[in-house]
Amino acid sequence: MRKLKTVFQSDACGCWLAAASMLTGQQYEELKSKFSFRGEVTGRSAKPLLELLSANGVTVDLKSTKISETTPLQNLEHDALVYAKVYFKDGKKNRFRIVEKPPGHWMIWDSEEKVLRDPAGFDGEMLVEIRSYRKVLTRP
Repeated sequence: MRKLKTVFQSDACGCWLAAASMLTGQQYEELKSKFSFRGEVTGRSAKPLLELLSANGVTVDLKSTKISETTPLQNLEHDALVYAKVYFKDGKKNRFRIVEKPPGHWMIWDSEEKVLRDPAGFDGEMLVEIRSYRKVLTRP
């Protein structure tokens, strides 16, 4: 398998396309042109993302696994498609607030380098609350 590289999203709701690009090795814009962009793909409707991955040679667990204290990503031996909520530091109130759009965020767990590859490239103070993941079983 080829080494994973971070792909950054070029659309506000393009984290799912960037995640697909990381796993398939195809360019973000190429995938976007092949796939009818149906807006945002959320954890409640991951079907378009799973269809896109399957059509491009990536097999992902159909069932997502909820994150708990007993299943941290660092223990995964497989790459994973990760769904999370992202909160940013609100400077005025010195607390974290959720990002309203998008309501969720797709990232990739790189099991070889033990790093979470974030297509948004968020900077500043933030908190990522990982909700679930799907193991990547095969990829080109």
